[in-house]
Amino acid sequence: MSEYRTRQVARFRRGTAVLLAGCLMLSMMSGCSLFRSRISGPAPDMTYVEPEPGEHSVPSIWPLGPEWREISSSFGVRRGRSRSHKGIDILAPKGTPVMAAADGEVIFSGNSGRYGKMVVLQHAGGRQTAYAHLDACLAPVGRRVRQGDVIGRVGRTGNASTTHLHYEIREQGRPVNPMKFLPER
Repeated sequence: MSEYRTRQVARFRRGTAVLLAGCLMLSMMSGCSLFRSRISGPAPDMTYVEPEPGEHSVPSIWPLGPEWREISSSFGVRRGRSRSHKGIDILAPKGTPVMAAADGEVIFSGNSGRYGKMVVLQHAGGRQTAYAHLDACLAPVGRRVRQGDVIGRVGRTGNASTTHLHYEIREQGRPVNPMKFLPER
């Protein structure tokens, strides 16, 4: 490396150090922290499951079709409730067809206590979708379904206060906001 190039690298490194030191000093004076957490433990399993050709493994359609998109309760913490809402509630009349939001296999179909009648689908990559408070479960356990197949009908079962679909998406067993996957209303 030439002497000129070495000086340029050294100058860049010195400037970066001054910038970093300035940021740290500013964060200490303002009471803020630049570094909020440290990553520790083993790296997460990043195994990718390749979907079959033509498979729609990401829940990317509204489970009640484009005409039913009124959300009565959104994902996350709800005012006055002790636990967070693990999905979204979509208002629709009793009997409205519920469609699979992605290709998958039915792993649960039946009564589930407070969720009432419910269908749960397993999708590629460790993702699941759950459809609850159904009037009827139309897909038996073990059935492979395609995106758009009717798997149930909207109802008011379990602890539902009105007819609606409770819709959840879970990644590796943890609930995620379904709105991140759905097309805009």
